[in-house]
Amino acid sequence: MSAFGGKADVALTPQWSALPAWIIIPRRKFANGTANISGEGARQYGEISRGTMAWRDVCATWGTNMKTCLTPARSTCLISAVLLGALCALLPTVSSATTYTYTEGSATDIVPSFSFTTSLTGAALDNLAPNTDITGTVSAFTFEPRGVPPEDNFGFALGGPFGSSYFNVSSGPTVLIGTNALGQITAWNISEVIFASYPAVPGEIPGDFFCTYSAGTATGGGSLSLTQDHDAGLCGAGKTSAVGTFAGDSGVAAATPLPAALPLFATGLGALGLLGWRRKKKAAALAA
Repeated sequence: MSAFGGKADVALTPQWSALPAWIIIPRRKFANGTANISGEGARQYGEISRGTMAWRDVCATWGTNMKTCLTPARSTCLISAVLLGALCALLPTVSSATTYTYTEGSATDIVPSFSFTTSLTGAALDNLAPNTDITGTVSAFTFEPRGVPPEDNFGFALGGPFGSSYFNVSSGPTVLIGTNALGQITAWNISEVIFASYPAVPGEIPGDFFCTYSAGTATGGGSLSLTQDHDAGLCGAGKTSAVGTFAGDSGVAAATPLPAALPLFATGLGALGLLGWRRKKKAAALAA
């Protein structure tokens, strides 16, 4: 496997599901102002809902004024358009991203295999100078380094497993890379700060006796370096290991709804409320 890393950009296409029937033809009051329909009217309303009968046919069979009869149809179309617009706005927008995968050289390497995803794509990743810091564009990730001493030099053991308050990533990772014209990683320095606490007695505060290490992988190999000894000089020494390889991997960041969709949806609901109020007011006026 080459030590170069490639990239691939992928765009997601939102998957449409079948819209419920009430979006297309919601229940409405007919021209005579009644909501409860029976007999022939109920049959025709059912056929309208199933799409087997047109409003024009209903008007013809009822013998009502065409303009009056088509009023609920126009209202239905308007309501449907508002609802459909709001739903479309709420659909997730798709943002592409690039994922790189690091593969360990052996099971004894300090840094195991991992992947990271950056929001940078295309030309933004081409011909980056070595040690270009892209940390701010990378989604959160960590790796558990190998080689952190399970005991300090006096024999006190780590106070807990990786991820606990006694053994964890206290900072990072930082991601520095260099790329070629194809956006493949040709140089890298990816590291994180490891906190390792060796309590003298069970339940002791993690901050009493601890060591911090810088663990990472670079173009020249993996390393674990002691950066702070707060264990009375008993912290274990660091070490080095062989280098792994980078390869490109298809990756897309999770689709995220646009915040602007919420006001639009609220506007749609407001429009529906206004339509309902106007129809009730008109019905009341006709009844009077």
